[in-house]
Amino acid sequence: MPTPTPTYHPIYLGAYPGSGSGRAAGAANYYLNVPSGLTLQPTLPTSTGAGANGVTGVATSNYPNELNNGVVVNSGTIIGGTGVSGTSSDDGGVAIGTGSSGGIGVDLSFSVTPSGPSGSYQPPSVYALVNNGSIAGGAGGGGGEGAGGGQGGIGVSLSGYDGANSGPLRNFGTITGGAGGAGGEGVYAEGTGGGGGTGGTGVYLTQNDWFSNNQGVIRGGDGGAAPAGAANEPGNTSGSGGIGVHLGTNGFLSQYGDVYGGNGSEAIFTTGGNGGVGILLSASNAILFNHGFTEGGTGDGTGGSGGAGLQMTAGYVVDGQGGTFEGGAGNVDGGAGVLLEGGILHAISTITGGTGQSGGQADSVQFAGHAEMYVNSGAAFNGDIGGFTVGDNIIFQNITPTQLAGYINGDTITTTQDGTLVFSGLNGLSFSYTADGNGTDLSVACYRKGTHIFSEHGETAIEALRIGDRVLTVSGAMRPIRWIGQRRYSGSVAAGNWDVLPVRICKGALGAGVPWRDLWVSPEHAMWFDGVLIPARALTNGSTIFQEESVDEVTYLHIEFETHDVIYAEGALSESFVDDESREHFDNAPTYARLYPDATRKSARFYGPRIEDGEELEAVRRQLAAHALGNENLLDRGALADMWGSNICGGGSAFAARP
Repeated sequence: MPTPTPTYHPIYLGAYPGSGSGRAAGAANYYLNVPSGLTLQPTLPTSTGAGANGVTGVATSNYPNELNNGVVVNSGTIIGGTGVSGTSSDDGGVAIGTGSSGGIGVDLSFSVTPSGPSGSYQPPSVYALVNNGSIAGGAGGGGGEGAGGGQGGIGVSLSGYDGANSGPLRNFGTITGGAGGAGGEGVYAEGTGGGGGTGGTGVYLTQNDWFSNNQGVIRGGDGGAAPAGAANEPGNTSGSGGIGVHLGTNGFLSQYGDVYGGNGSEAIFTTGGNGGVGILLSASNAILFNHGFTEGGTGDGTGGSGGAGLQMTAGYVVDGQGGTFEGGAGNVDGGAGVLLEGGILHAISTITGGTGQSGGQADSVQFAGHAEMYVNSGAAFNGDIGGFTVGDNIIFQNITPTQLAGYINGDTITTTQDGTLVFSGLNGLSFSYTADGNGTDLSVACYRKGTHIFSEHGETAIEALRIGDRVLTVSGAMRPIRWIGQRRYSGSVAAGNWDVLPVRICKGALGAGVPWRDLWVSPEHAMWFDGVLIPARALTNGSTIFQEESVDEVTYLHIEFETHDVIYAEGALSESFVDDESREHFDNAPTYARLYPDATRKSARFYGPRIEDGEELEAVRRQLAAHALGNENLLDRGALADMWGSNICGGGSAFAARP
């Protein structure tokens, strides 16, 4: 393939050793001003031949010790180079070239750790990109015959150095990820074509940096098209839209403008592309302050779904007054306004699910992992709350438990302060709510499912365990389950019955990170401490371990081995079932006789001594109190009397235990 003729070489702000590279060399205080009306776009790939990626439009040097006080002010247009298209075989037989990725529009990244004596390098005091114009990643290259198109380039890439800011991006203009390259035609006229490339990310902050979107617009790139193919042999999937903004480790965004996910490509006899996510947080220390408008991209064609307005796998989001998250529209399903796979969301304003042509309106908030959402005055949810289950929490900051109890009507919570939340997909799960220092904590109190028992399959929900599955015990041995008992109590039966109402053990109440999620057990269910078994009711302190006052319903499950043992429930050491004349309390007790018709009743033999009072118990209670208060000096007997305030329990899970 011939080498393209460059219009100009890429611009690097920083000295680069050697000559003939085409990079700008100099000393310090670099300043690049791109005036209005001027367009900068390199056409020289980083290497020649098929597969070469597009060139970065403007970049920092890879040698940070040669860089100081660089500033880029853009009022014109900067575009990353287009990726090279894939090649095709001469005889039309075998595809040999996928399109390459488009180049980055502006790359403000430190990628080399400086060496030399300590203190020989100081991060620049100023290194900024002020965008008043337009910046875009380069388009992905088209695919060769039957091969996929390349991914669109990133609009702006940010990466700080050693925890220091490489310098803020301030956006008043437009930043867009590059469009994905088109998939190649089928090898033969009726053959399957290549898939379209994914659109590029608008702004990708990989680590240790921050930026603000000051009334500017940031978009993910649109997906590349897939060829139509023949009606009876459809082509491949069209490209999905790119992410608007991706925040990684120590990333921070102050958002006052508009952010959009890229649109999926349309489809003809192909599967349409999904819309891109508006903003993605993928690290626990990523932070977003949102006062602007964020929307997922549109899904197109058959099978194309809209992108989520916000997706969190981790991190912390404050949705400020005037802020909006909205899912993208989809040809099939709309995108969730917020997709919560983890992290903490403070919802203050409007969250709206996208509209699907066949699926109706999507969830405003979709829980898809253990996450927390704080609801504040002014919040509005247009669409259901979906996926809320054991391990998730919603904290109402302006509502007492008594008020919340009056607001709950089936799967709907209608408040006068914090809007209306309609839950979908609860599948019979019921709500539990307790006061904490931040308001009222709502979680799911389904005691049929959710608690994780460590088995041969890893962490396994207790309801998924079966007779014969092997479970890890405290000795390190894996033991097969002999029987699983279950017993259900309705809310009316459980009401006021302190022998039935579950005891809730808060996350971390028994030690550092133990249990690792909130754990519910029946009052007489014993926990294992330093060689003794202690019933849960004997450990209650009114704060980190307490008995629920009411439930809609509770179903306890319990697993039995050949002999009594201690297992791991949410990481906490907890007893297995032992028949101390209590099997008949379970609804499915007759199944044991059918499974083991020749079994004879034996005297109960416990794994260790069981204590319910005395100095040994009080010593454990003092130890747990000191742990909760973070003060090991508070171990005297009288220190517990006035220490406990309101419940401070957090997250949620559900353990099935014996009644």
